[in-house]
This record gives sequence, C-alpha cells and structure tokens, in this order.
Amino acid sequence: MSAPDKELDGSTAQGRIRQENEKRILKAAEKIFAENGFRGATTAAIAEEAGLPKANIHYYFGTKSKLYRTVVDDIVELWLSSFREITAEDDPASTLTDYIRAKMELSKNRPEASRVFANELIRGAPV
Repeated sequence: MSAPDKELDGSTAQGRIRQENEKRILKAAEKIFAENGFRGATTAAIAEEAGLPKANIHYYFGTKSKLYRTVVDDIVELWLSSFREITAEDDPASTLTDYIRAKMELSKNRPEASRVFANELIRGAPV
C-alpha cells in the first residue's frame, strides 16, 4: 500500500489526524447547516464549531458546496443503511411501519441531520 493510500485509510498518524479532522468538520457542518441552512452557513462558522482553522475546511473539502454535498450524501447513506431491503413478499403495512420507526429513531438520535435532510427536500432537493 502506498503512503497516500495509508494516509487515506487511517493507518498512519497523519491519516488518523485527517480522519478525525474530517469527522469534526462534518459534525460541525451538519450542525451549522441545520441551524442556518446552506445560504446562511459560513465556512468560518463551521470551522469555529469544529475548533479548527477555516483553512482546514477548504483543505479537506474545497468549497462550502462540496462540504454540503458530503453532509447530504452522508445523511442519505445513513437513512438508507438503516433500512433493510424490501422484497415483493414483504407485508406493505409492516414494511412501512418498520421504515417509519427507523426514520423516527434516526431523527431522534440525529436531529440536525434530519433537519438538513428536510430543508434539502423543502428546497426541492437540488443536491
């Protein structure tokens, strides 16, 4: 495995720092986007919430748009991964009940993610 590959998979100290910083940024971005929406959020506010220099936001994610896209993608992946595959043999009522229960649990545990997702849908889901 090459050095850049090791860094990306977190098997080096530098890779672990990168993963931790990205995780802090994503958590902070989720909060700031939930509170302010995409337009009201700033990379400065995200950096402050993450406890990192603003330059780190741009280093790891490039632009606010790319960071927002990553946040939305992570939320969608979370929603999808928490729900099992649906088959033609499944009972529609119990399947829908399971889906609603899983979504409510996620909304309870990750209210900011739920708010970002809802705001994205309200805006017509441009991302």
